[in-house]
Amino acid sequence: MPEYDYSPPGAYFITICTIRRECLLAEILGSESIPNQWRRTVLDVWRQLPERYRSVQTDAFVVMPNHVHGIIIATGVGAVQEPPSTTAIRELPLPSPRSRRKMLIPRCVGYLKMKSARTINEMRGAHGTSIWQRGYHERVTRNEKELARIQQYIAENPLG
Repeated sequence: MPEYDYSPPGAYFITICTIRRECLLAEILGSESIPNQWRRTVLDVWRQLPERYRSVQTDAFVVMPNHVHGIIIATGVGAVQEPPSTTAIRELPLPSPRSRRKMLIPRCVGYLKMKSARTINEMRGAHGTSIWQRGYHERVTRNEKELARIQQYIAENPLG
């Protein structure tokens, strides 16, 4: 939502795809997916988000061969580290699209993509090579029931 302020407290469902949806984060052997060392890198960076951004908690997360799904919970600047009520979501118009990059959720996603790509490229000796597609998909969870449904979807994603 171009005019939504992705900074207020709430839970945000994020999906990020690899470049050209290539299976970079696991090796596919027949119908089996074998995770590789780059998957571990993405997991490690995901786990660093709450350390880097104190007003963020991470929730359910899964690394698939060509995409990741995760839930980022924005707790609010200086808030006690506990999940907020996701029913109090507010919309504010933004002065420009550039302002979006300064918002909490886009900053978290940008850091995840940048840090994991840099580390993976160092490991494979391919500096500057794209790992992730430009942009990502986000959804503001509207209530606790929707949050539980998304958590279940993420947990079951590798099975389907």
